[in-house]
Amino acid sequence: MPQFDIAKYAKIKMTDNDITLAWEEEQDIIKIVITTLEPGTLSNLRIQYWQDRWLNPSAESIGKWQNADFKVLLEGTDVDAAKNVFPIAFKPINFKEFPDIKDFKAIYRRTSKLRFLFRGERQDIESIEVYAEID
Repeated sequence: MPQFDIAKYAKIKMTDNDITLAWEEEQDIIKIVITTLEPGTLSNLRIQYWQDRWLNPSAESIGKWQNADFKVLLEGTDVDAAKNVFPIAFKPINFKEFPDIKDFKAIYRRTSKLRFLFRGERQDIESIEVYAEID
């Protein structure tokens, strides 16, 4: 299936410690790409997604922030532009996040919100791309 950057369609909220992207409907997020001028930006980054009814359709609660288990695929540097590009992929959902789900090894996250949390002050991010599968 083709992947499409949906970040430009998100409502973005920034505070001193985080960046939140929100969409009107849930999306199947496959990959995130962060571009920054600071090479150490990801050393203190935590990514969370809004876990509403996905994986628990009978849930009565409104939802909660779930820490995502992710890996940086490659630390690339665009030397000409002095930028650092960090592609990020999710690890299988049943590895750390939901170990009780043995037969579902999703490497995407179905969510309507993503939050990028920084320990301490929010780092300068030049761009965030969020790729979802589109039918």
